[in-house]
Amino acid sequence: MLVELTILPMGHNKDLSKTLAPALQVIHDAGLTYEVTAMGTVFEGNPEICWDVLRKAHEAVSTTEARTITDIRIDDGGPHSLHVAAGQLAQKAGLPVQSTHA
Repeated sequence: MLVELTILPMGHNKDLSKTLAPALQVIHDAGLTYEVTAMGTVFEGNPEICWDVLRKAHEAVSTTEARTITDIRIDDGGPHSLHVAAGQLAQKAGLPVQSTHA
């Protein structure tokens, strides 16, 4: 299952990185393949684990904020690979594959 997760803390904390770090730690600790972007995090894994991670990531932020909005997009239509899907799209567009990984 592929998941795109965006968590929007609505409290008074101006340090978003510090506020969102516990949610990323939840994803990392679950052993999932993930990629952090400027607008959210994409990860992939077993559906049971992904659902559990979604709940825990939301709770990791919502326990410190007055209000938290979480946006979730899910693709559960078959076997997926986070990096293969992006590479196939770039290839069909005739573009080089770009990656945020060093």
